[in-house]
Amino acid sequence: MASNNLALLNSILEEYHAENPIGLDESFERFVSEMFFKKYDFSDEEVAGGLVGGKKDWGTDGVYIVFNDRNISDVEDIDFDNLAKNFDIHLFIFQFKNKTSFEENVINKFNTGYKYFVDLDKVLPEISSGISQDIIDKITLFREAVTKSASKYPNVKITFIHASRGDSAPILAEKSQNYAYKQKISDLVQDVEKFSLGASTKCEYLLLGVEELKKLNQYEKSYTGSLKQNENPIYVEYGEEKNKQKGYIATTTLKDYFDFLVEEDDKGNVTLKEHLFESNIRDYQNKTEVNKSIETTLSNPLITQDFWWLNNGITILADVGSLTGKTFSLENIQIVNGLQTSYSIYNAFKNNKAALMNDERTIFCKIIITEEEESRDAIIKATNSQNAVSPSLLRSTDNIQRDIEQYFQMNNFYYDRRKNYYKNKGKDTKRIISINYLAQALTAILKSSPSRARTSPTVLTKKDDDYKSLFNTATSIEVYLHVVLIRKKMEEYLTTSFVATDDIDEYIKKYFKLHLTRILASLLTKTYKVSAKDISNLTPEIINGASDVKLKKSIEILKIIIQENPSDSSNMANFSKTEKSARLIDSQVKVFLSPEKVK
Repeated sequence: MASNNLALLNSILEEYHAENPIGLDESFERFVSEMFFKKYDFSDEEVAGGLVGGKKDWGTDGVYIVFNDRNISDVEDIDFDNLAKNFDIHLFIFQFKNKTSFEENVINKFNTGYKYFVDLDKVLPEISSGISQDIIDKITLFREAVTKSASKYPNVKITFIHASRGDSAPILAEKSQNYAYKQKISDLVQDVEKFSLGASTKCEYLLLGVEELKKLNQYEKSYTGSLKQNENPIYVEYGEEKNKQKGYIATTTLKDYFDFLVEEDDKGNVTLKEHLFESNIRDYQNKTEVNKSIETTLSNPLITQDFWWLNNGITILADVGSLTGKTFSLENIQIVNGLQTSYSIYNAFKNNKAALMNDERTIFCKIIITEEEESRDAIIKATNSQNAVSPSLLRSTDNIQRDIEQYFQMNNFYYDRRKNYYKNKGKDTKRIISINYLAQALTAILKSSPSRARTSPTVLTKKDDDYKSLFNTATSIEVYLHVVLIRKKMEEYLTTSFVATDDIDEYIKKYFKLHLTRILASLLTKTYKVSAKDISNLTPEIINGASDVKLKKSIEILKIIIQENPSDSSNMANFSKTEKSARLIDSQVKVFLSPEKVK
């Protein structure tokens, strides 16, 4: 390890902790997970959702389940009907040690728990046996995902990750300084690969030390790029001089477009730049008949028709662009139409790039250069509406979503209607609000259902009726900001002022933040069933100025419910997800507010 590496990493961690004022070990866990999943473009909520460390966890600190490079937090996130054969399931299991060494006993803890994931016949332990519900939920989700997709014969990979601030080089060296640890790694990998979970089961064991973590931190997604054209493009401009928007119609070779889509590591391995598709309405639809046909065409270089004759092409948006000769230089690139084609090109040539060297076929491109947000949204919506698209996929372009984004910016918040848009622009993460975060606050407060809000945030806006009940023009725009401020106020108190003195306090901080948010909303509005009008009548000053008395009282009300229902609350994680907990809150809040004028 270079002499300065540890000092540099420690400085990076100190800066990260200053921006995320939580415990040092918890900060280290979040840092490692966030850096590791940068290439997967995980949101902050997705990173936090995989951290399961605490008590009764077999030493496991993080579990993430990824389907075709997409994080899965609930079985309802998976569209089993549209999965292709031999798709990828990737299970990541972490242990984080905020120490300057790699301790051999970590692998013993991996050995204790991993069979519950991969041995589908193994009976899960009861919660009373001392295993946390968070771990059991992750095991159940992984097993259900594997068994329900069995007919598609997935390729399953399990990656164990031991992260610390130590130096991995002596262990990984050919002449290892810790042969016993290296041998245990080999044994674990072989044992895991004996289990049949699909078409194939692969396993790897990673050590993330000071050098690896420093490199992960240095990685930055690039939204700039150059795209060489096959011939001089046709140029079209539109609008007044000061707001002129430019467009080009062009073709580029498959090889040049492939190079534009991927990044290559020092070993020659290529990875798709998935972040270039953030604004695309659809996700990749796996090997549908259309995509199979595209890949079949691509794999046959002797076909007599050029590729662009047979394909609708690609639409690329950029904020800024220039053309030098036949090469575009583009900034803030988004591929807003043509995701299926792009993925098919990537899949066809990712393991055989040499096949492109003499391939003269081309692909049709529309390149539009504009900074006008309204134009960008209109283009996204129009280019994805020629064929049947679920309305839910177009929601980020809804007027109500644009209005919320604008109103939040006026109040020093950034509404991420497009996933990670503001995070990638370097905005303060504490001021960034995702659609899921807002939907959870709305559900907890206006629907008096913190249990449903906590159970599966991604499902809250999946159905049209649910979405429209939360996001509609009949709701005053202030309501969306106010519910966020209430949630933020409670979370800030739990993080900075509330000191846990027993297990119940710890569970409250971990599982009941949304329940406390719902209670605080009632105390602020003095009504046990809170309406949008009640919330709109508040002001940011009232919410931000909520006294510690109200915040403490919210916790007291919740504690009364827990203490009076010992059989239900014996499993606190499960209890927090039950509708019964929500109804008990309604009743207890109504009792507390009875001397007041209860609406």
